[in-house]
Amino acid sequence: MSETAHVLGFEWYEKYPDLIFITVGSAFRTQAIESVAFNADDAVLDHFKTASLLTEFQNRTSYRRFEMPLPDFIRIANAKVVKMKVEGFNEYTVSSFGVGSYAIVSSKFEPFIKQVTILRSKLGSPDRG
Repeated sequence: MSETAHVLGFEWYEKYPDLIFITVGSAFRTQAIESVAFNADDAVLDHFKTASLLTEFQNRTSYRRFEMPLPDFIRIANAKVVKMKVEGFNEYTVSSFGVGSYAIVSSKFEPFIKQVTILRSKLGSPDRG
């Protein structure tokens, strides 16, 4: 069996300091994306709120945005093995990444989290950091 080529992007906004907005997608295929789930070192993380009304379709790729609590994102970023499940209406696809893997996304987590940590600390709230 081979894995599907997925897309995973992430954004942070000062207005929502405890959330990460992730964009998930299926590369080279069009499917209406309903949900996303992660298995990060045997911890299942799912039931994320959608942050876009519908799936976007561009250049034979499907994208949808979701909200993820920052602690869940950090858990995924630090996991040795992550399985990402992208679910559509009648189908799902799975891909893998993790610390030390050759997946491009794996190298993006550390600098992103460092920058989010710096920016959150500048917000000045004693309960954040």
